[in-house]
Amino acid sequence: MTSLFIHIGKNIELKLKESQLSKTDFMTSLNISNQTFEMLLSGKKALNKSDIENIARALSISPDELIDVTAFEPNENSTLSKLLSKTKNEDTKEQLLFIDYLMDLTLQTSK
Repeated sequence: MTSLFIHIGKNIELKLKESQLSKTDFMTSLNISNQTFEMLLSGKKALNKSDIENIARALSISPDELIDVTAFEPNENSTLSKLLSKTKNEDTKEQLLFIDYLMDLTLQTSK
């Protein structure tokens, strides 16, 4: 499964291209360095709730739009993918993807 942080990095890049916000203005609004910016785009920077809210605010989008967990494509052979294929309710699917993200986040922060 693609890391949520990589997905967020791709969303940041996409939203910057769609908006009139320059890389410099974005970095200034978040008070981050070029190195941190590059880590954001590559998914190498772990983000907490406050980080996600600040990034979304800087991009003039909602945190949900920045995260957009429904866009994840789990490996078709994964247990999660099999579970999702048997789940009919879209809200339940979204919740399962979010739980998967939280588990990934917990594993990353415990290393």
